[in-house]
Amino acid sequence: MQLTADQTGHYNPTPDPIWGVWFMKFGKVRSRVRSGREEWWVEVSWEGKRYTFSSIPIYYPNHIEWYPCESKDRAEFLKIIIQDRIKDGKFNPWEFRKHSPMRFRQYAEEWLKGKKPNIGNSTFKTYRYAIDTWLVPKLGEMYLPNITKTVLRDLQNKIDREPKTKKNVMDTLSNMLRDACPDYLQNVPQFPGFKGNESIIPSDIKVPALEDVFKIIGKILDKDRHIFLFMVFTGCRPSEARAFRKEDIRGDHIMFVKTFDNYEQLAPVKGKKPLPFPMTQSLKNLLDEVPPNLTPHVFVNPNTGKPYTHKFTAIWNQACKDAEFGYLKMYNCTRHAFATMMRTEGMDLADIKDLMRHADIKTTMRYDHSSVIRLAKKVDNVLHLPNKKSVGKVLAKKNEASK
Repeated sequence: MQLTADQTGHYNPTPDPIWGVWFMKFGKVRSRVRSGREEWWVEVSWEGKRYTFSSIPIYYPNHIEWYPCESKDRAEFLKIIIQDRIKDGKFNPWEFRKHSPMRFRQYAEEWLKGKKPNIGNSTFKTYRYAIDTWLVPKLGEMYLPNITKTVLRDLQNKIDREPKTKKNVMDTLSNMLRDACPDYLQNVPQFPGFKGNESIIPSDIKVPALEDVFKIIGKILDKDRHIFLFMVFTGCRPSEARAFRKEDIRGDHIMFVKTFDNYEQLAPVKGKKPLPFPMTQSLKNLLDEVPPNLTPHVFVNPNTGKPYTHKFTAIWNQACKDAEFGYLKMYNCTRHAFATMMRTEGMDLADIKDLMRHADIKTTMRYDHSSVIRLAKKVDNVLHLPNKKSVGKVLAKKNEASK
């Protein structure tokens, strides 16, 4: 039970004589006189530890007010609340602490601080935005166990943004509550889904033909070409290619361990842990051709002797113009093109997921549009028209034979 302002006047649970006797062994109302004023508090022994509580939390819609135990009646009232919590198996000492890690505001700050060293800059920005703009203003004073399915639905309805932004905010909260288990929560409440008008429809991924990609790369100078071929052969992200190190080459496979964040600082790659990528023959040949350098990185800008910065996209954009393609996004022509090619040639989605290092196969399923090309080939094999004859002529011959 969570006390609200309109419940304080009639909160009077039915006493349990047997259980009440047990409780009195572990909870007592105590008092003392200090500076001429009498103070009251509740002393509780719970799970082998001794706790004292001197304030009653009263929940309002957007905040909590704390009422000190200025009289014996208030202290008795607090004791009954705690007694009820223990009886229901829901007691947690932190609920009765004004500065509690179970208050959402305090928990959010500590959670984000703990996450920062292990996530990329863009993920941190997403978390920071969700917490500062939506979660703390709506849930700041709430006690973590009181975040219910109803609270979550109400929160989602109040996020006046596009479905994708809503999902990012709710996903942030979901991650926070999962990390709160089991220290502060027994389980995570059910989150509302995104259906109907709130359905999130990913944009179509359009990639050029493979020969067009190589035509563009052919316009890049030899000294810069290797890193672009590396992205096509591995499907890695541009920032991962720039951060790829010599120590990440492990014989029969390579590892993507580091990436560059928005501030050009090395950071861990996306995902819970680095995953291997097989050393294919084309990849091995490419790495053998990369000129040696004195840095820990495989690919360096020949003009600076340092790893490429994010501005190396200018090299790609110029090659697109030289190949008379206008503007083609480098990400589509490398990472997206890699996954699309694998799917077009019949590779299983689960294998593509591993190669792309996706956390969720739903992300990989975005590339399944390429299966239309594979299906077209299979249909043609069934409805094959020899010697490229027109459909009309084939049907006419079949009709004549049937007469």
